[in-house]
Amino acid sequence: MTFVGKLLVIIQLVLSICFMALAGAVFTRHTQWQVKYTEEVAAKASVEKELERERADLKVIEDSLNEKVKTLQASLDDEVNKKNAAEQDRDLLVVQLSTEKTKVNTAESLEQIAAAEAENRRDEAILRLEQNKVLNTKVNEQDSIIQQQEDELFNREVERRTIVVRYSDLLSQVAIYRKVLAANGFDTDPKAYARTVAPTPLVFGEVVETRRSAKTGRELVEISLGSDDGIKDGDTLFVYRVGERNQYLGEITVELVRPKNAVGIVVNKAKNGVIEAKDHVTTRL
Repeated sequence: MTFVGKLLVIIQLVLSICFMALAGAVFTRHTQWQVKYTEEVAAKASVEKELERERADLKVIEDSLNEKVKTLQASLDDEVNKKNAAEQDRDLLVVQLSTEKTKVNTAESLEQIAAAEAENRRDEAILRLEQNKVLNTKVNEQDSIIQQQEDELFNREVERRTIVVRYSDLLSQVAIYRKVLAANGFDTDPKAYARTVAPTPLVFGEVVETRRSAKTGRELVEISLGSDDGIKDGDTLFVYRVGERNQYLGEITVELVRPKNAVGIVVNKAKNGVIEAKDHVTTRL
């Protein structure tokens, strides 16, 4: 046998011994764990039995406590209900007491109001009596005044009727006079007669303002000449404009005369002639 074969045999022998020692150690260790496991299982079973007994005792105690809690809760609910009922009774009594107080106060107020109203009515009745006396006096005075006014109105009506009759007579006389004048060839227009008696003097003035009447549509012209200048109702004035070439604008007939001015109506208007303020007027051309 060679040295290598011997060496391998020796190594094999050594390894066999090591494996045998390891197997013995493993077996010993396994046996110890098995025993310990058995002991632990037995201890666990004992502990579980003790735990079951404790749980049973705890269940009994818990059930007993639940019963006591239910009993106490029911008792508490009864007390709460009794307390709520007592509070409701108290609130009802408070409301009834407040209602009774309100009724009493209302009755007292009504009595006071009735007494004050009776006093006021008495004072008002006395005041009304005094006022009625004053009013009766005033009514009597007004009746007297009305009677006087009715008498005066009657007298005025008589005067009016007399004036109307007289006016009718005067109108009849004027109509007769006009017929007589017309029959003798005289003009019955007072304005025309006034012009023949006192001719209008030669005066010059200006147009102050022009406007068109909203009712009649006639063109009105206000001038700066009046009765102080000798202007009369019915006078005819000529309107012209002064410039590079004098322009005739038309004629106006005086309808309203005041001391310082007059208003006339345009009776004749030049073609394309527009009368404006500052234009000139005169009684003769």
